Formats: sequence, C-alpha cells, structure tokens
Amino acid sequence: MSAALKIWAEHPFLGVGWDSFKTYSQHHIAKGGLGAHNGYLNVLAETGLLGFIPLMILTVVVIRRSLLRIGHL
Repeated sequence: MSAALKIWAEHPFLGVGWDSFKTYSQHHIAKGGLGAHNGYLNVLAETGLLGFIPLMILTVVVIRRSLLRIGHL
C-alpha cells in the first residue's frame, strides 16, 4: 500500500502507465510487488489523477443509483 502511494507521489497526474506497477514497485519494495493489494490504489498509481477521478465518480454514481433503486435514499 505504501509503495502505491509513493509511486503516485512521484507521478501524480498521469501515473506510471497501465500494468506498470510491478516494474515501478521494485524501487520501493525489496522483493518487488505484484499489485497494490487494493484496486483503487493500483489505479491511482498506474493512471494518476486523470484515471482515478473518473473511476471515483463512476463508483459514486453506481452506488447512489443502486441505493435509490432499493429505496434507501
């Protein structure tokens, strides 16, 4: 998790590119890593804010519509 945040701090707007987390995590984790162990952090590290913000908007819209449909809002 901390490696994903460090990678994002180095590349905040565009990220490191799709499927590049494993390559960049070797600089922050001694044995390298397969993923951020959290989908949202993985997207944040790989796509930066330009990919993360639309993902969060989509997530909020889907959750809100689902709650409206079942009558909880």
